[in-house]
Amino acid sequence: MGFWDFLKKKPEAPAPEPPKEAPLPGDIVRAGLPADIAKLVRTGIPGGPTTAEALYIFQQLRSTPEEARAVEELARTSQLRRLPEDLLLALASALVDRGELEVATRVLRGASTSPALVLLGDLAERRGDLPTALSLVERVLLRDLDHPGARERHKRWRAQLGFDVEHKPVAPGATVVAREPDAPFDLLREVGRGGAGAVYEAVDRELGRHVALKVYHQPERDRTQLAHEARLAALLEGPGVVRVFDVDPDHGWVALEWEGRESLVPAGASCHTRQKIGPGTAIQPSLE
Repeated sequence: MGFWDFLKKKPEAPAPEPPKEAPLPGDIVRAGLPADIAKLVRTGIPGGPTTAEALYIFQQLRSTPEEARAVEELARTSQLRRLPEDLLLALASALVDRGELEVATRVLRGASTSPALVLLGDLAERRGDLPTALSLVERVLLRDLDHPGARERHKRWRAQLGFDVEHKPVAPGATVVAREPDAPFDLLREVGRGGAGAVYEAVDRELGRHVALKVYHQPERDRTQLAHEARLAALLEGPGVVRVFDVDPDHGWVALEWEGRESLVPAGASCHTRQKIGPGTAIQPSLE
C-alpha cells in the first residue's frame, strides 16, 4: 500500500442498529378491531388510555352492538396481562349480566378490592361453594366492617353453613378476621381486639384442638414484629408461657395455646404469659 493510500481516511463502519424493543406482554391488537375497542385493550400500557378513560369507553360500549366484541377482547387481554382492577370489576359485572359466570370468576382471580371480593363471594355462592364465599366476605370485613352488604352476607352464609351465629354477636366496631383459604382453622368467635390486631377462639381443622388465633390488622407492616414475637415465645417455652403452635407472618397470624379460663398479658418484649383470673373469664389478648 502506497503512502498516500495510507493517509486516506478510512470509511467508518456503519453504526449497529439499536435492538428492537420486544412487544409488551399482551400488547397485541387484532387487526380490524373498531377504534374504541383497539384503544380499550391497550389500557395499562404506554400510550394506552388511563383507567378512567377506559371505564368511560367501556361504559359507552355497553348496550351497543359492539359490547360483545369489547367484552371478548377485554377478557382475552386480561389473561395476557394484568388490567387495572376497576376495569376488571366492570368487565366481570358485564360477564355476569351475560351469564358467563365462570369467565367472570377467572377475570377476577387475584383481585383484592372490596367490591371485587364481594362479587367473587356472590359467584362462589352461586356455584354452591359457601366456605369460599364466607372466606372472601371475611376478607372484606377485616378492612371495612361497613362495606355495603358485607355483614348481611356474612351472617347469611354462616347460618347456611350451620355456624352458631347467635353464640356471641360481634360488637359494633369489632374487627372480623379474614381466614386465608389455606389456613387450617375454623373461627368460632372474637374474644379480644386492640390497635395491632384481634384474637379469636378457633379450632384446628386437622387436629381438632382449640387455639387462640391472633391476627394482625396489617401483616405487611407488622410481619417482623409477629415473627419476632413467635420466636421469642418459643425460646421462652415453659410452665408460665403460652405455647406457640403455628405462625404465618406473610398472612399475619399466630396460633397460640388456648387457655379458656386464663388471660394472655404482655411480658417483656411482647411475649405471652399466663395469669390466673376468675372462672369463666374469656381469654384476653396482648394486642399492644
